Amino acid sequence: MCEVLDRVEEKGRQEEKRRTAASLHSMGMTEEFIAKAVGVSVDLVKKWLDPATA
Repeated sequence: MCEVLDRVEEKGRQEEKRRTAASLHSMGMTEEFIAKAVGVSVDLVKKWLDPATA
């Protein structure tokens, strides 16, 4: 049961990071800045911001 909760919590954290990345991007921040700000790779930020994967 704890493993399931851990996965749900992690999914929530990732979704919050994704929303933050989108918000920063809308303010004109670079993908590199966003990656540092939310603590993920630049490749993941690019994936999040790609409309084809949204």
